[in-house]
Amino acid sequence: MLYKRLVPPALAVVLLSALSLTVVQAEVTGSFDIDVGLIPTGTQIEATPFFVDLQSTLQLNVTLSGLTWGLNAGFGPTGIEFAILRLSTSLGALAVRDTAVFATPFFNTSATDPVTPDEIHPTSTSGSKDNNGPSFAKNRVALRLNVAGLALSNLLIFEDVDFPNPLKYINPTYNPDGVDATVDTGGRGLANQTPSLGLGDVMSVEGQTLSGVTIRSSTGLCVRPEHNVIGKRLWPKSVDPDCGTSSPLLLGFERVRVEGVSLGGATLNGEFFWSPSLASVKSALSFSLLSGTDVVLTLSSNDLTHLNLDVVRVDATSSALSFSALDLNGDLNFDLIQATLAMTLNPKRSPASLKLRGFMMAGTGLVFGKVVLSVKKDLFTYALTTVFDTAAGGTSASWNHTHFDLSAKVGTFNVELKSVVSASGLRRASVKLGVAF
Repeated sequence: MLYKRLVPPALAVVLLSALSLTVVQAEVTGSFDIDVGLIPTGTQIEATPFFVDLQSTLQLNVTLSGLTWGLNAGFGPTGIEFAILRLSTSLGALAVRDTAVFATPFFNTSATDPVTPDEIHPTSTSGSKDNNGPSFAKNRVALRLNVAGLALSNLLIFEDVDFPNPLKYINPTYNPDGVDATVDTGGRGLANQTPSLGLGDVMSVEGQTLSGVTIRSSTGLCVRPEHNVIGKRLWPKSVDPDCGTSSPLLLGFERVRVEGVSLGGATLNGEFFWSPSLASVKSALSFSLLSGTDVVLTLSSNDLTHLNLDVVRVDATSSALSFSALDLNGDLNFDLIQATLAMTLNPKRSPASLKLRGFMMAGTGLVFGKVVLSVKKDLFTYALTTVFDTAAGGTSASWNHTHFDLSAKVGTFNVELKSVVSASGLRRASVKLGVAF
């Protein structure tokens, strides 16, 4: 009959009116970026062909009646590279956030570190066919509830524990036994692209005593403290791939932190961390002095039986200077010293930010150095970053590469120009255009 096949005109008018009203009431925000990367095929001549890495990213957030839908999608020469879907809302005192991640699996054939875009390829099935677009990578559901001064939170992670990270350097040739294999060989945690799904959970509680001391506790079940990278984004914590194989339930980590304990003229903070999968125990004690200096003492052990000290670290931070000393073998002789100095030049006119950072190793001297100079003038921001290290060989740090960055923002429109130059020549240049709405 006709009414089964067609929408009555009156009903169509009502639906269109409701849809128009919904669009008007919804709050829509987001941004769109286009990033064009240029990688030279060689540096032997002045005019050289370039690999072109074209990427575009769309971020969209729609808020309607207390619900917020989010989309973050990336597009490249191979098509859709990733899509991140988010849904968040509040149900009274309960905040809910659900994040689903889909990404195209890639692998790299890099002979050096870092991995460059021209060394990243889409994975293939056992029939040597490229994978068709994004596949499921992970789903994270975060809950947070405030009850009578207590903040209770829970993070449920359901993910593919074998999903490859193309930005991770493996070995000079290509490791056929790594998790980023070219073709699917099956198995869990082996050289494969077959999804191996795992489930983990992190439970946390936070509260404050009557004296103002804050106590936080987090317990990870089948969850490791290690991060992973999917869609070129860092995701805190990941599911342990051994969970469900060697044991149906594994304790991933336990962290307890106490903050705000007053003792004399100092404020003490303490942290205890234990991870059976890493076979390590770490405790940290920090305190603030009246002079504005924060000091942190961290003790780590990989021997759970005898609790022998493996790493001793001392951090001291003031307004402009930070200092770290590490004893890497527990012999109370510091093996590595890190220092960072941050200052503002010409603060009254065309202020510039200068940051100096260095790593010194016992018996070797300076092994890493970084100089960052940033100047902001009107709409423009210029940054110059130079890195020195021992990657080129030798016993002391030498120039590795320099970043040249220029950015400008006019209203909702922004542009960034970047290039990286090393002793061998230009490594990469890029132009990024974006608009926010």
